Amino acid sequence: MAAVEVRAEHYTDIDVELLMLSGNCLVAMAREIIDHHCDGDGWVPGTDDPAAIAASAGGLLDFAVVAVADARRWHRDGTGAALLRAIREPPR
Repeated sequence: MAAVEVRAEHYTDIDVELLMLSGNCLVAMAREIIDHHCDGDGWVPGTDDPAAIAASAGGLLDFAVVAVADARRWHRDGTGAALLRAIREPPR
């Protein structure tokens, strides 16, 4: 089976919006972490208590997992529809 070439014309405006949502979701997650959990050089948990540090790190991980899952879903939806259009296109 030959490889399918997905070209710009296979993407609809909605596909592009989904792809933009995907990237924006990751940037928003990074911005949230940098703005609220970083001093410019690294992560600042705001405490020396190991239990609180563990809880804070766990919260950041949970936040990241949800953001990445959302981004992956939007990316899959945007690219999947374009791939189907490319597959269904008559050969040139």
